[in-house]
Amino acid sequence: MSGVALLGAHGPWVEEHLGEVREAADASWDHGASDVVRVTCAGGSAFLKRHRDRRKFDQERAAYADWCPGLEAAATLLAATEAPGPALLVDAVPGVPLAQLTSLSVDTERAHWSRAGAFLAALHALPHEDEDELCLPDAWSRRAEAWVRRAGSTITREEADEVLSLTSAPWPETAELPRRVPCHRDFTPRNWIVTEGSLAVIDFEHARPDWALVDLARALEEIPEGRDDLVDALWAGYGADRAALEAFLPRVLAAQAIAKIAWAREHGDARFERSGRELLRRACP
Repeated sequence: MSGVALLGAHGPWVEEHLGEVREAADASWDHGASDVVRVTCAGGSAFLKRHRDRRKFDQERAAYADWCPGLEAAATLLAATEAPGPALLVDAVPGVPLAQLTSLSVDTERAHWSRAGAFLAALHALPHEDEDELCLPDAWSRRAEAWVRRAGSTITREEADEVLSLTSAPWPETAELPRRVPCHRDFTPRNWIVTEGSLAVIDFEHARPDWALVDLARALEEIPEGRDDLVDALWAGYGADRAALEAFLPRVLAAQAIAKIAWAREHGDARFERSGRELLRRACP
């Protein structure tokens, strides 16, 4: 299928908002819970994102409607519909995903990672009242237990015990308990759309209130070993007490590693499983 036919039953809805469709191209990710079509219309370019998972549709629509208007560096929701199926129409911000660029200068790359950190700081600072009675360290301990069960024989008993010991460790009496803040929860360079001097963030289908470390950990795990300059740039852009937050990063990284390994094995994604095992090695050296 190609061209305008890719829009299917959503074609009239897209044209209602953007005018006559001139071109359409598949822009979906592998293993996605949605399909994405880039459309060029009389009124400009946008992305049609059709969700298969209702929860992710609700999360993304809410994030674009409630959080993104307060963020300068986020894509804009143009329209949302539930018929003929859950779908979003999001503006096509200028640029390409940072993950696709392989020949950037060191200074330019550092600048983008600093901008990513600044975006996270702005996102996490948006108003949110955390009314969940389960504190975040306990919630993450439970998540780790669930992922370990789901991973089953994919990991060794020793690996499972090490992760559970780390994620269930008592919270230090001298440390303040973290509270949930607005989080992107898939904050990686493939979702950062950049030009030479700008960065904008897309893809909020995983977004919901969570531990700020979730976003920081997700970004940090994408940095190759030896690129401490990018680690420093992200933290510099974020501007928080780095030492205080880094002390608890292994708890989040360990749980995320097991989640990646289990998901990758379920979906037959060898590359993603290798990434999860490398993350587990870094979280539990």
